[in-house]
Amino acid sequence: MHIESGSIWLDFAPELAEEILRLAADSASEQERRAYVEEREAISGIEIVDIREDAFRSFDARWIDRFGILERIRTSILDEIPISGCSLHRVRTREEERSHIASVRGQRVLRIYAMVPTLLSRPALRTLLRGVE
Repeated sequence: MHIESGSIWLDFAPELAEEILRLAADSASEQERRAYVEEREAISGIEIVDIREDAFRSFDARWIDRFGILERIRTSILDEIPISGCSLHRVRTREEERSHIASVRGQRVLRIYAMVPTLLSRPALRTLLRGVE
């Protein structure tokens, strides 16, 4: 999933976006959680695969923004590191967590490998980014 926010872009693996959203929904207000679940269920009922997948991409981007996840990641990154984009990857253990800058098509891109809860926590994300310039 590719999301643009101002001058930065973020890439999420689809399964990472889904997992982040499930965790965010679990800690959201009852009303917000219900709206999230109802919209997700309505999209799940779409029979035409291409239309359903397009709807899920749009849904994921909208709810990542609505839950404040995108802003949390964006400000944590932009406050610290001048980059053009960021790709987020899921790892299974804290020992695998890392981040580094790569050059991709002439752009400085931050690659973050993190457990999903880390991405929901600004202090943990800042710790993960420590040392990346």
